[in-house]
Amino acid sequence: MQIELNNELLIGKGTRRSCYQHPNDASLCIKISTGTPNSIKQQARESHYYRALEKRGVDFRHLARYEGPIETNLGTGHLYECIIDHDGSYSKSLNHYLKTHKGQRDELMLKFSNLEGYLLDYGILFYDLNGGNIICQKDAQGELRLVMIDGIGEVISFSFLNFFKVHRDKTIKRRWQRVVNQVNKKLNSANFRS
Repeated sequence: MQIELNNELLIGKGTRRSCYQHPNDASLCIKISTGTPNSIKQQARESHYYRALEKRGVDFRHLARYEGPIETNLGTGHLYECIIDHDGSYSKSLNHYLKTHKGQRDELMLKFSNLEGYLLDYGILFYDLNGGNIICQKDAQGELRLVMIDGIGEVISFSFLNFFKVHRDKTIKRRWQRVVNQVNKKLNSANFRS
């Protein structure tokens, strides 16, 4: 059965994919590739990587789950867990919270820094993490859970070295430092200080 998607269901649009609310299940969203060769490759790599994480028994508490491909009127899409708050609204990004909830910055930055340990513990590689694709899911008590919704996996062709924990850990630490630098740069910008 083909799922019908339209602009009313559009949650967000990136450079390589658009994200739509699943019309029949609020707990799911559908990512549709823009159709460029790079976007198709990205989706194939990401799908493969998520399946590998599942086989390894990775704890998905900080990752949006991948549920597999689905046919839509816009072409083949891919189902992911839709990160929503306790009240049913779409969870906001880390960037949003850092900008609008200045009183929670220390708590958020601690949670953010703890993500590095999670990535290292489970050997999770990423290529494009930033404060826009780390989402803060709020529960009924106001507690926030950080969830990475995009940029997970590996983009280099010769990734065999990442099978070795020492090399993989170095890769994660090096890339994580770039994420930290990006988030700190945003925090120090005039836009975030005002």
